Amino acid sequence: MTTTDESNSQPVLDVADLQVAYGDLVAVWGASLQLVPGRITALVGRNGAGKTTLLAGICGLLPARSGSVALDGRAVTGLPPWKRVRLGMSIVQEGKQVFRDLSVHDNLRVGLRGRRSGRGEDDTILAELYERFPVLGERRRERAGALSGGQQQMLAIATALAARPRVLLVDEPSSGLAPVITDQVFELLDRLRGEGLAILLVEQLVDELLGGIADDVVVLERGRVTLRDRAANLSAETIADSIYSSI
Repeated sequence: MTTTDESNSQPVLDVADLQVAYGDLVAVWGASLQLVPGRITALVGRNGAGKTTLLAGICGLLPARSGSVALDGRAVTGLPPWKRVRLGMSIVQEGKQVFRDLSVHDNLRVGLRGRRSGRGEDDTILAELYERFPVLGERRRERAGALSGGQQQMLAIATALAARPRVLLVDEPSSGLAPVITDQVFELLDRLRGEGLAILLVEQLVDELLGGIADDVVVLERGRVTLRDRAANLSAETIADSIYSSI
C-alpha cells in the first residue's frame, strides 16, 4: 500500500487535550492526536471506549468541554460542523449514513453544499465522483435506500468527498459489510491517502490495520489515549495489552 513520507509534512489537524461530554457524562478525557497529509491514523479501542465521541468532538457534532481542535493552524474548536466542512474537514459516520429517500445524485449534491467555492465546479466534482465510483454513476437516479449496504457505504464516502476535504474522519467503515466489500473500502482509503488526504480511521480489524492500512495507531481506552505510535512499531498483542491493561 502507498504511503507518503511525513518527514516534511506539517499537521493539517491538531487535536490537543480534547475533553468531550454528553451532558455531565465525560466520555473523552484530554485526547491529543495529529494528522498529516498522506497518512492514515487508526483509532482503536473497545466498544464504548469513546472513539465515536472523539470523532464527534473533532468535527463539532459534540461541543468540547476543554482542549482545542486546529485545522491548518486555525482554531476551529468553537465552530459548528458546517463551518469545519467548509474549512476542509469531512466525516463519514458509522452505519452507512445516507439520505435513503433521496436519489444517489441528490445525496452527492448535499455533499457539494459543504464546499467553500462557487457552484461552477459542481458538475466537475460530480463527474469526478462518478468516475471514482462507477456504480454510483450507473444508479445515480435511484433512491439511496435501494442500494446494497456496500454501495451505501461508498455513497456515504463519496458524499463526504464532494466537499473536497483535506481531513477525512471515517467511523467503522467495515461495519456490516462482507469481507470483499471491506477490502474495496480499504483500497479506496489507500488511494485517498496516496492523493494526500489525511485520514482518521476508527476500525476494529486490527490485523488489517497493521497489515498496511494504517500508518499510525492511537489507542483509546475509557476515553483516554493509552498508546500512540507508528503502526510498523506495533503488534496486535501490544495493542491488546494497551486496551485491556486498565481493567
